[in-house]
Amino acid sequence: MRRARIPIYRQKRPAMVRENVIAQLANLQTHPSVRLALEEGRIRPARLGLRH
Repeated sequence: MRRARIPIYRQKRPAMVRENVIAQLANLQTHPSVRLALEEGRIRPARLGLRH
């Protein structure tokens, strides 16, 4: 019996989503109001189960 092939985008999707989230969080930290809030300790980056 032949195994069904999983399209490559489905195999790579979790890694692509993770990289996108990391990039978006990094981008948010460049916004002046977000940067100030981070520096003042008014907000903290969410963990989201990501490891840097």
